[in-house]
Amino acid sequence: MNRMTKLSVAAMIGGVVVFAGCANTEKAPYAAKRDTLATTTTPAGQDAWGLAKVEGDGRREYPQVVVEYGLRDYITIGEPRVEKGEILKVTVPTRLLADEDEQARIQYRFIFFGSNGVPLRDQPDWRYIQLEPRTQVFLSANSTDTASDWRLEIRSNR
Repeated sequence: MNRMTKLSVAAMIGGVVVFAGCANTEKAPYAAKRDTLATTTTPAGQDAWGLAKVEGDGRREYPQVVVEYGLRDYITIGEPRVEKGEILKVTVPTRLLADEDEQARIQYRFIFFGSNGVPLRDQPDWRYIQLEPRTQVFLSANSTDTASDWRLEIRSNR
């Protein structure tokens, strides 16, 4: 076989492989991975504030206060105060663990949930605050509708 014939044969084999691989153009989407964190529960007798409550036999393990990965070692959260009435009012004490002359510019938002666990229809935008070192501030919000649960999300300023 000469060189030209070898190249032609290689090109034909490559073309067959490429076109055979494209024969099935209908591809199913990837299935979502199950979130096992949101479905595991802690026995109802355990006292663990900061964990979302589940009716009946336990609490969901998903935290009610979520902090961005880069802030986790610099921000502390105290025990939240929740006032239940016609609306839900939540206050969360927060403090920046830093030395003097260091501040943190963060954004936060509260998400309120109905009794079925679904976020209520009108969620507030992110709020901006500058945390001073070693000074406690109180992040608070009120639900605008009848809410049964809440979550606070904290991230770096964007």
